[in-house]
Amino acid sequence: MPPFAAGWAFFLDVDGTLLDHADHPGAVRVGPELRILLEGLSAAAGGALALISGRSVEDIDRLFAPLRPATAGQHGTERRSAGGGTSCSA
Repeated sequence: MPPFAAGWAFFLDVDGTLLDHADHPGAVRVGPELRILLEGLSAAAGGALALISGRSVEDIDRLFAPLRPATAGQHGTERRSAGGGTSCSA
């Protein structure tokens, strides 16, 4: 992998990638180490970090609070931009 460069953006899948699968979606927990790592990555990338999931944006926010990066939830039907604007498509 090349060294980190300015202008990179990170799009990270949540379940099965950042977080281990659990028997029930509500049983998943985000440890403080992962939150700190994601906050640092977001800062290093100038906020160019997005979380992608089949979960709702609300559920992603609950899991990763207080971090609120750009997010695509419900397989992309719910979206929040890096600036906090939201949209939903049916």
